[in-house]
Amino acid sequence: MVLQNHLLDYMKREFSFSHLSNMPKIGDPMHFHSYKMVFGEDKNYHLSLNERMSTDSAGMAAAMGLQAEAKVELELIIKSLESKISNATLFTL
Repeated sequence: MVLQNHLLDYMKREFSFSHLSNMPKIGDPMHFHSYKMVFGEDKNYHLSLNERMSTDSAGMAAAMGLQAEAKVELELIIKSLESKISNATLFTL
């Protein structure tokens, strides 16, 4: 999952991410790559890799606070994420 650093920070506050590996493992099915906008010396904004994390299916279930086995349905994960989104955190143009 590629996301902005602010969203990953929010997810780490709202969910249990303490068990996720900060040294991503190739074999893990779920990876988080967060990027941030940095203002460069050229006076332009650039995307910069901020943080990488990974976990397995059981780790994703634990992060979502689900009492589930290792096989976590994507729809269940999405519903759990959507339930945490409020109008204050929703991106609008």
